Amino acid sequence: MGSCIFCEPKNFGIRKLQLEDENGYWYVIVPNEIGVFGQVLLVVKKRESDKKHITDITDPSLLSNERRLLSIIRGIHEISSKLKQGLTKVKRIYVTTQCECKNPHLHFHIYPRYEGDITGNEFLYACELEEARWQDPPKMSPSERIERGKQILKKYESLVKRKKFSLSKEYRSNKSNDLVEMLNQILV
Repeated sequence: MGSCIFCEPKNFGIRKLQLEDENGYWYVIVPNEIGVFGQVLLVVKKRESDKKHITDITDPSLLSNERRLLSIIRGIHEISSKLKQGLTKVKRIYVTTQCECKNPHLHFHIYPRYEGDITGNEFLYACELEEARWQDPPKMSPSERIERGKQILKKYESLVKRKKFSLSKEYRSNKSNDLVEMLNQILV
């Protein structure tokens, strides 16, 4: 599987925070590329049974230890609560899980959103753009990343101008009904 940056917490140096699960299920770090002030990652540690890490939220082994799963949920709650209480003017806390590393390793991004910030998906989009500009190791320079972002925005602007997303309410309603039916079949 190769080397995984998350498998050795000590390698994060001062970015590894003191808050850690008492049972050894997770630890917390400050990411190298932050999307917003106060962002942290809760990193799920390797399984003790076979020394393998959990790859993502769909990894079936995540459910094999209920104590671990509950500890992760409690950890996210504890971190979020402490950030909301300890940082000035935090309005909401957003949590996402994503891993685009060569060797996927489950971790949760915890983003504080402050009063006056844009909200919802726009907030998360802005965080993603900020992280992507400085991601290490850079495949592109920060200015090249900005240009790539502009290209993506132009694509969507073009779709809006051509009214590609302007569908009738009836059409959207019918599609929504089809979607609900399909998801009910998948999620049963």
